[in-house]
Amino acid sequence: MKELVIYTFDEHKEGRAFISVLILIRTIEAAVPEGRIQSIGGQDLVISYKPESPSGFSFFYKLKILLICMTCFFGTGISIMQYNNDVDTSRIFARLYEIFYLILLSVVLTGFQIYGRLASWCVGLVYWLLKMTAVL
Repeated sequence: MKELVIYTFDEHKEGRAFISVLILIRTIEAAVPEGRIQSIGGQDLVISYKPESPSGFSFFYKLKILLICMTCFFGTGISIMQYNNDVDTSRIFARLYEIFYLILLSVVLTGFQIYGRLASWCVGLVYWLLKMTAVL
């Protein structure tokens, strides 16, 4: 005996069924009349069914994961900076603006000569992290 059908779900809908152990015992006794069945444990069962998604992860699911990871990463960084600067938020954001403005200005003026390698390294690192966590 490989399988017994106890309850049938709709293939396309998520579902849950509450079944008494007596129904399970009757089904097993009908399949194996010479067998001996002894119930140990609870008297009721909960059977859950969730259909598999055919396409795996969608684009929006990957985008949502990426945005949550970025929010956690940058939020943690800003909270560490605020702790080290005694929660002077305006000074922290002014400093971040200055740093990113200077990076953007140097990229525009030098044509990626200084920060081109750093930018490509960062893109490669992000791609590797996403590949290792099976998001891509």
